[in-house]
Amino acid sequence: MDASEYYTTTLINAFKVLSPYVAFIVGGYFVFIKMPFLFLKKSMDDQKKKMSGDSKEVTHEKKYSVEDYEAFKSRMKLLNGGATKEEPKKEQEKKEEKKEQKKKSEPPRERKVYGPTPEEILGFKKNEPITKSELKKRYFDLLKQNHPDRVASMGADFKKLADKNTKEINQAYESLKKKVA
Repeated sequence: MDASEYYTTTLINAFKVLSPYVAFIVGGYFVFIKMPFLFLKKSMDDQKKKMSGDSKEVTHEKKYSVEDYEAFKSRMKLLNGGATKEEPKKEQEKKEEKKEQKKKSEPPRERKVYGPTPEEILGFKKNEPITKSELKKRYFDLLKQNHPDRVASMGADFKKLADKNTKEINQAYESLKKKVA
């Protein structure tokens, strides 16, 4: 048996032994990896067609009336500070000048911060004596209730609100901890 026959018989035997494994791997690749992506791509293409209106399906478009347009226009006017494209620039400039004159004529006001006090945030009554243990207990109870991880599955808005509440609770705790100590 010469070398070429040896290599061919070895390769044929290896192919016979390894071919089921290769078939299994290739088949698994197509069944579990390639086909799901093909189905996903097809469904995404169908969605794009529906969104763009290329499909033959009937889409129900809402017809807007003149009143709807006027309501939208007035809302946009309020959001933009009263200025729309239809207003001339001179009127906008006059409004800005009036605002500046009003700011100049008024004396600067002290900025007062209104809102709950640290005691109110942590649930203490006004002029109630606060102990370290009670402060710590209420702080951790409120933190458990308002922690962002508790509402993470509810959406981004709830998480932002929980973040804000947690920051307020932390600030209130820090300020009261300094007073109690």
